Amino acid sequence: VATPVSDVGDETKDVATPVSDAGDESKDVATPVSDAGDESKDVETHVSDAGDESTEEEIYFVPALLSCETDYAVLYPNNMYLYPQALYFVFSEKFLPSGMFCRLQALCVRRFGLQKSHVYAGCGRFPTDDDEQTFVITKVNHYLKVELQSSSNVFTEGLRVRKFLSSALFEIKEKWIPCIQYQLCYSAMEEDGDEPSFGALSTDDESMEQSSGIPPAFRDVWMENSPHSHRIENAGGDGPVIIQPTVDPNSIAGMRTIGPVLDCMELARGMPLDQCDRIRGQPTPPQRVHELVRLVENRPLLGAAVEVCLP
Repeated sequence: VATPVSDVGDETKDVATPVSDAGDESKDVATPVSDAGDESKDVETHVSDAGDESTEEEIYFVPALLSCETDYAVLYPNNMYLYPQALYFVFSEKFLPSGMFCRLQALCVRRFGLQKSHVYAGCGRFPTDDDEQTFVITKVNHYLKVELQSSSNVFTEGLRVRKFLSSALFEIKEKWIPCIQYQLCYSAMEEDGDEPSFGALSTDDESMEQSSGIPPAFRDVWMENSPHSHRIENAGGDGPVIIQPTVDPNSIAGMRTIGPVLDCMELARGMPLDQCDRIRGQPTPPQRVHELVRLVENRPLLGAAVEVCLP
């Protein structure tokens, strides 16, 4: 159920996501969000009981309340090209709880904004940093299907979309359901009405035979060119600079999750995305930490990343 804002604690932030603040005038009734005629958004509006005109209206997007029938003409517009290779997140034991997908929708709306998003129960279409490209994410049984669209038939945003979704899903996993497991996959073969034949993306540098089976079209859009392409040293010149930690990394005890550290390491080009996903795929928190320490070659960068991500 939708929870009044006054009762909302930290545990509900992924489900009820603040979308925007209203202007100077307050209203006495609950109001829906308008989005150019799109009826696919269900929101809850909380209005303060204060009487003065300076109170602000807070609007919350609640994915669990979405009930409008999916409009496929909005989800797949005629003026958009659809990339033939989709990215999949396949969950183990064929278990993908609906609540996890609702939280993912909330994070997408928080990142891209409600006005530019088209969200339905079980699917959604979201913008990217390129105005000509969007992506569609759909919950299908025990897996998520991610499709890339472009109005110019040029596809360059796949890797950024993958990075965002990998980070968002891992954030949900660490906070809400740490034991759930999933793999990033491509489709080796897909037939109408049948489940795709999945091939897992290799996150191990030694699995060359497994990597060779990935379709070139998939690799061009969804993967980095080289597993070591982002390794850098602090030798000056262009690129991120390695920040030295101001305290001993071994003495830092306030870090609660490893997700922000992985995001920081990938952003600073200290680790490639495939290795970050390999760490995220480890079953337990201690195994993730041990794998992180094993893979990171530049320990000062790791210490700085942990320090930056302290709560």
